[in-house]
Amino acid sequence: MAVSDIIMCITAVPITPYTAFTGKWVFGQHFCHFLPLCQGASIYISSLSLMGIALDRYKAVSLSHIKGSMQIPALFIIFIIDITSVLLIIPYSFHMNWESFDEYEICTEEWSGSFRVSFGILAMAIQLGLPFLYSLFVYLKILHTLQNMPIKDKPRSRLDTSVHIARRREQRVRKR
Repeated sequence: MAVSDIIMCITAVPITPYTAFTGKWVFGQHFCHFLPLCQGASIYISSLSLMGIALDRYKAVSLSHIKGSMQIPALFIIFIIDITSVLLIIPYSFHMNWESFDEYEICTEEWSGSFRVSFGILAMAIQLGLPFLYSLFVYLKILHTLQNMPIKDKPRSRLDTSVHIARRREQRVRKR
């Protein structure tokens, strides 16, 4: 997510205001497609990473006591988020149109039919709706788990959660 934020700062912060204020594109045809791809993928990565963080917290609190609970490597989740983000933004990148005139260039979106509206609704649902609903569901499950925990087992802080997980593992080892 940090790399995604850095890419956003490099590709969006200096370029978007320049093109908005001048109305010109000075970065060439290839960047007309590549920069929106970087910017859009960065936004998707940030919003989809929130779901990964929610899942990680859920596993730490709710599934820590289950022996042999499925562990998905963090790098694999990051890879899936990155690939999904690029794939989701490709249609937007393909609909960028670069035109060169005598004294200036422009890079604009060009869509045909209702595809733009459909893509916009889908993008909003994936970037806003899906992370919101997933996080809401997961955090409600965490709240339910914490409310049903015996008081002596309830973690009081992040450190307590780690200590709690370690104690449960020790107890499982002793029972064997």
